[in-house]
Amino acid sequence: MAKMETLEKIKYKNLVPLLGYCKVGEERLLVYEYMEYGSLEEMLHRRIKTCDRRILTWEERKKIARGAAKGLCFLHHNCIPHIIHKDMKSSNVLLDNEMESRVLDFGMARLISALDTHLSVSTLAGTPGYVPPKYYQSFRCTAKGDVYSFGVVMMELLNGKRPGDKEDFGDTNLVGWAKIKVREGKQMEVIITDLLLETQGGTNEAELKEVIGTYRQLI
Repeated sequence: MAKMETLEKIKYKNLVPLLGYCKVGEERLLVYEYMEYGSLEEMLHRRIKTCDRRILTWEERKKIARGAAKGLCFLHHNCIPHIIHKDMKSSNVLLDNEMESRVLDFGMARLISALDTHLSVSTLAGTPGYVPPKYYQSFRCTAKGDVYSFGVVMMELLNGKRPGDKEDFGDTNLVGWAKIKVREGKQMEVIITDLLLETQGGTNEAELKEVIGTYRQLI
């Protein structure tokens, strides 16, 4: 209850507002503000069955990435106590009527002191494909772990595939597959075809290549 009261007070433009909560017996209910476009996962993987279903443009993808980054940064640095999200993924990034992204789901989040660098946990949390490999070895949640998960979301924005999809990646995941492509000098294959076609020529193509160059250095 104390945790919910803390989270209810957190207001920021790139976080989904928690309007209220209910605790009756074993039942738990969180009430959030309605987000018109649903989750980023739904938008990327086309699970929205509406007549206006469409592929996100490069500009929209950049806007979504910036908004999610701002929301996560606010949790890490501006909240007192600081918050480690622990489950950053595309289904926890919601889109409002202006395609502005907002970070959701603090059900797994943990409050930490500003002096702490990590949080030790007794059970594994997070979603396969998004969780940093070191987490499975150390059982330590950190802000850096959230940043890793956000990086996977950014790759998902560029690639359009679910990070832990067995059909696409077999025994590896999106990050492992991307590493292989980079080593083979086929980094442009990481980008969804529609995005490559849209950004051909002009500044958008240069921006996309810059993003790929950054990933190449990181992975």
